Amino acid sequence: MSKLIDKLEHIQAGNPQPLGFGALSSQARTSSMLLIASMSAKDAGKAKGLGSLGVDGIIVRAEDPASAKSPGEGLLWGAWLNGASNEGVDSLKEAGCDFIVFDPDKMPLSVLDRKDQGRVLVLGTELSVDQRRTVDALPVDVVLIAPDRDSDSLTVKGLMDILTLAWGTGKSALLSWNGPLTKSELEGLRGADIIGIVVDTSKAEAGVIEGLKKAIDSLPRKASHQRGGRHSATIPQAAGFITGGEDEYEEDDD
Repeated sequence: MSKLIDKLEHIQAGNPQPLGFGALSSQARTSSMLLIASMSAKDAGKAKGLGSLGVDGIIVRAEDPASAKSPGEGLLWGAWLNGASNEGVDSLKEAGCDFIVFDPDKMPLSVLDRKDQGRVLVLGTELSVDQRRTVDALPVDVVLIAPDRDSDSLTVKGLMDILTLAWGTGKSALLSWNGPLTKSELEGLRGADIIGIVVDTSKAEAGVIEGLKKAIDSLPRKASHQRGGRHSATIPQAAGFITGGEDEYEEDDD
């Protein structure tokens, strides 16, 4: 089973575990959301430096499997491909690729048959209501929500679009986001079953990854009897965040 999907399932169940960069992952405080860096294949050699920032995994963006190279020994990584044959994806598996990220209109149907690698389906917020409903029937492990416009701040409309897609697909979700997010914004996203943030290192400004990691690590964990609930997002209003559910939280001893 994919290591990434295994960890995502633990987070969804309310039992996060260390993930990622060897000894660093065993020493780090476990988080209730993941932070994943996305980079082009030509920049994959820079991935080692992200380990010290606490990034949980790497996505290597490439046109095809031949262009997607491992970012380094011991790193949890996957490939975001524009297209591939089963043979090409097999070669990535042999190179240590743990999961495949793909757009629905650029990947052959056969990729859905793969059970030895995680399957991450990229969805834009322009998806129609009928299309959202079909996603739940697809054998994919998680969706990656990619907003149609880059933004450096989370607006009410932006959160509405994200919630509509996250709840409408019936799948747990990652969010592609390249700007800063506050602790309260992350709590709202987590309540909508967003269980990880994916940051494009070529678009994020300096300090964004560090800031997101710090904010994620500061999130309170859901109380054990409340874990795994859906539709409990906090929605931003003029006066701040108000809760839309009954979730309770535990404070960490540390």
